[in-house]
Amino acid sequence: RFLLSLLPDIQAIMNRAGEDAGLLMFIRAATIAAALLPPTVLLGAIFPLNVQLCTGAGTSTRRDIGTAYAINTLFSIAGAAIGGLLIIPHWGTDILLVAMAGLAAVAAVIWMPWLPRLRSRMALLVPVLAAIALLAAAKGIDYRSMIANAGYDDRSRAGKVPTFHFLKEGKAGVISLTSYDGKQMLLQNNGLNEAGFTPGDPGDVPVIEVLLGLVPYILHTDPQSALVIGLGAGNTAAVLADTDVTRIRIVELEPAVTEAVRGVAGSPATVLDDARVEITYNDARNTLAVEDESYDLIVSQPSHPWVAGTAGVFTREFWEIANRRLNDGGLFAQWLNLFRMNETTLRAVLKSFFEVFPEGFVLSSERSLILVGSNGPIILDEPRAREVLARPALSARLGRHGVKDANDLLWYYVLARGEALALAGDSPGNLDRNILSEVELARLTRDPKGADDPEAILRAASRMDPTHLLEDNTPERLAQFADYLIAQESFDKAQAAIQQLRAGDPDAAQSLELRLLLARGDYPAAFKLYYSDIGWSDAARLALARAFADVGRMDQAWEAAQGAADSPARTAELARLSYLDPERAMAGLQGPVAAAWQMLARQRTEPAVTARDIEAAEALLPVTDSYFAKQALLREALLRQDDRDIARHSRALAEAGRRNAARLVTVGQHADAAGDIPLLGEVLVQIYKLDELVDGYEALRSKYAKLVPAAATGEGQ
Repeated sequence: RFLLSLLPDIQAIMNRAGEDAGLLMFIRAATIAAALLPPTVLLGAIFPLNVQLCTGAGTSTRRDIGTAYAINTLFSIAGAAIGGLLIIPHWGTDILLVAMAGLAAVAAVIWMPWLPRLRSRMALLVPVLAAIALLAAAKGIDYRSMIANAGYDDRSRAGKVPTFHFLKEGKAGVISLTSYDGKQMLLQNNGLNEAGFTPGDPGDVPVIEVLLGLVPYILHTDPQSALVIGLGAGNTAAVLADTDVTRIRIVELEPAVTEAVRGVAGSPATVLDDARVEITYNDARNTLAVEDESYDLIVSQPSHPWVAGTAGVFTREFWEIANRRLNDGGLFAQWLNLFRMNETTLRAVLKSFFEVFPEGFVLSSERSLILVGSNGPIILDEPRAREVLARPALSARLGRHGVKDANDLLWYYVLARGEALALAGDSPGNLDRNILSEVELARLTRDPKGADDPEAILRAASRMDPTHLLEDNTPERLAQFADYLIAQESFDKAQAAIQQLRAGDPDAAQSLELRLLLARGDYPAAFKLYYSDIGWSDAARLALARAFADVGRMDQAWEAAQGAADSPARTAELARLSYLDPERAMAGLQGPVAAAWQMLARQRTEPAVTARDIEAAEALLPVTDSYFAKQALLREALLRQDDRDIARHSRALAEAGRRNAARLVTVGQHADAAGDIPLLGEVLVQIYKLDELVDGYEALRSKYAKLVPAAATGEGQ
């Protein structure tokens, strides 16, 4: 108990020890040995001593030894049952340790053979009881300090102390609900973040938790039943409750999780009040193995695969059990967090999962994966996706993530089943007999970096061709998707999609390659490619006009735009050029986009133009134009030193560029120049989730750390 009370201080030392894996492993091993070796040796000596006391002079050795074994067995069973089922759930491990020490000391005094007189024993009992009282009053296990110093993210490693809204030692761990900002709640198990939510705000949820429940629902033609493995904060179950599924069953291992999230008004756990929802407290693997019930959808969101005891629901044998509980055409969705994940384990998990399910694919977002598997063909019905995503309850959850149609869903696509198995290669898989996910990852103390980063490995393996999921799996559809990715400024994904397109439609691929170079700002390469051919599409000509304008070559910009066939896109580009080059502005341009650019031009010279007018104009612009307009407005606000407009346009710019790490770096630089520290912190979190290796991120992070010493940028969980 004394050594356990020192764990927060030891963990604080480990947090300051840097990232030397050898040193951290040594400190951890030494701590475990110091905590377990003395009680193990002393407890192991009790039984031989008791046998010696029972046998006495040895006149009836066999009978006495048998009696000693029987008593030891009986009380071992009773102690395990009373400690595990009664004392720990109601009073905790700290009280159990004190009770064990007290019981052992009192029993030793009462049955001490060399003090035959009862009065002598009672006299000795007084100081023993006093010592036990002092032990109980001494510093014990402090779970708050343990959790605060757990070291799983920057805030913990920096020594920042959270506010505790719930803390309880449960059957499977110490469950806590904490917050650092008073808004977002973090559900933790032994200090490791498992889920988060903002009370009363269903949209402030990691998109991966929404997609985990929503994607299998959309892919199924008519799902009626769903099983959710792990309640978490209730976000995924709440998403399923927003659909027309008639029965939702949740299997949760730890009752304290429910108690934690239910205790906060406005939490997603209100889903448990839905008449369609039932919750069972049991091990999910055991539930699926012993029960005969089957489901249309199974959604699995246990803890991290390296947590002790969790590996059993990340093995091939578990997924085989789960596959037997799927109805025909049913879908299984597995959450896999990449926090402290290495290549060996990633390959093993991918191999085991996709060897079980004959159809499937992988989605990725914010250092988490969704492995989707099925026993039948998987087709994404685009009209159904659009209809489901437009439903008010689901739209409210996904609105700030910009997920409105099939393209928005496929933006999260990363691997097909075949690509996942190819990446897995000759991995033995994650099996019951090797539990690689627990054994391998237990040695990691930080996220792998560089080429070993699992996200970098996935990007390198991805061909970004999700058309196998669509009825329209033609090259034209892939070209349309690549065009969407360019518009979203997901350049690496677009490059992979274009590479796949070259075999099916080389002309379309060439045109998209030009537009990608222009969107990336690689104008020398784009201009060289453009002048090497004359058969460019209108879309390519308009993209080139934008590039010429960006580098101040307005003559070529006007020529390229006017060379495209008449269309709304051509009109929009001419209106944009008129905004940039007012001396040659074209009059009479019609359409909402042209009107929007004209309104933005008027705000330069007409004080009567209000902020509402400007926002209305921006809303009419396409995503890329909207970002450009917001950047121009922010630049002008900085020149005017208008603090209010600087703050407004900075935040608008951050939202417009939320899927592009390079653009967010620019927003962060604006925020730093304007002294908007909260915005800078928000931007750093978003960059970390997208691409922490992007140029400029570390410089911004260093500046932020100097301004806010205990700053957290979202690293870890």
